Amino acid sequence: MMYDGGEHQVVALAGTSVRLRSAGGADTVVLAAYLMASPGFAVVDGASAPTVEPFGLLDALPDAVIDAARVWERHVVEVQTGLPPDAVVGVGPRPGYDPDTTTVMPRDEVKAAELGIMERTVQLRRASYIRQGVWGWVDESAVWAWWACGRDQVGNRAPRPAEGARGRPTRTPTVQDMARSGTMTA
Repeated sequence: MMYDGGEHQVVALAGTSVRLRSAGGADTVVLAAYLMASPGFAVVDGASAPTVEPFGLLDALPDAVIDAARVWERHVVEVQTGLPPDAVVGVGPRPGYDPDTTTVMPRDEVKAAELGIMERTVQLRRASYIRQGVWGWVDESAVWAWWACGRDQVGNRAPRPAEGARGRPTRTPTVQDMARSGTMTA
């Protein structure tokens, strides 16, 4: 990380204190809040912080919304890893899903053909899952409808996709849309 005009490495954490080692080998101990607020502070190398699903919020959603999202999760995990989440140990990927022999784009194509949807839908769902996990597929109108109206009325209050000139939805279908139409199966 960059701190005090030079590159440093974090070598220890103790409470709110951070021990840094400079490129020249000098150790410095600073408070974490002071370090992060200092001018020029920057993380130089390292993985970004992982995203975490909002704890407990999925439990508050209607069962149909959660079930539909979990079905999508199964499909997306298979595209990403080659295996569905509940795969038996020792079983290999299905044809077209092996990450050792295919890149992710052909796996998107195979999944889209399997589900009878557009490849772009699979790509968007996969990107959303990478960013936010299952929560990324939850239509926010379902959340607000649940809080405003109660769990039993959500299905009646969730908006339907707008119809385009050719009678098709004008936006990417949500998990709820696909569950309602019956186009998503396990």
